[in-house]
Amino acid sequence: MKRKNRLTRRKDFLRVKLIGKPYIHPLVVLVVVKNSLSVTRIAIVASKSIGSAVKRNRAKRRLRAVMVEVFDSIMVGWDLILYARKKINDSSYQDIQWAIDQLLEQADLKVSN
Repeated sequence: MKRKNRLTRRKDFLRVKLIGKPYIHPLVVLVVVKNSLSVTRIAIVASKSIGSAVKRNRAKRRLRAVMVEVFDSIMVGWDLILYARKKINDSSYQDIQWAIDQLLEQADLKVSN
């Protein structure tokens, strides 16, 4: 994911966390809020409840890979945080893709072609 599309500043992260709308799936939680920019920014989080550092990094890598695939179909001008949940370690890549697609549909962030 390109640097301009990463949500990195604490102030922005807290804004999304506090006022964003959450969408929940057993594998991933998506929190979204509109930003005033012409880009969509994404943060991916895997807490210690996911497991060891190896498991957390694997979960983040898989989520990042899915987001790179679907990034062009996401509406512009949003901040997103993806929280990995414990079940993500036991799921296939296709299950994660399906979960992300479902969450983006629920949040109405998919651009219709």
